[in-house]
Amino acid sequence: MDNPVVFVSVCVGLFVLIAAYEKWIMPWLLQCRPLAKIRGIMFGEWLAVERTPEQAISFYEDCFFVNAIKRPAMLSSKMSWSDVHEVFAFKRDMFTVDCICLVFVKKSGEAVEVDEDMARWQLFVDELPRRLPGCKSMGDWYSEVAFPPFETNMTKIYDRENAVTSLS
Repeated sequence: MDNPVVFVSVCVGLFVLIAAYEKWIMPWLLQCRPLAKIRGIMFGEWLAVERTPEQAISFYEDCFFVNAIKRPAMLSSKMSWSDVHEVFAFKRDMFTVDCICLVFVKKSGEAVEVDEDMARWQLFVDELPRRLPGCKSMGDWYSEVAFPPFETNMTKIYDRENAVTSLS
């Protein structure tokens, strides 16, 4: 581009094209149904993502187990409350978010892991101090595990050998 007039003309032409794109073409594209979600992201609207749990936690007087919801024929993990030797709470880094998990360990070293994405998580966690006397309640360990973000923050919330049991 030896001629400055050509250079300036090209620059002005590009500016006009960009302005036209932002003023008329982009708003029209955002009205298209497939791009409606992009509009929400661009303008700060929260897009709720419906997540269906793939596993569920069930618990009874003598045991708890984790089973697959979508594939009920899959083997489930089961543990008797009396076999629970230790319970650890920790966070698993899922790249953009963290997932709060609990791992229940037998004296033999076998373990069952549950996490907050499983169905009935909150009912199960609320029930732990009753099923495992001496186990910390969620209010006692949650902030210790949840913060700081993206750290594992492994915390022991139950130890059968050091459990404080109340006499009834």
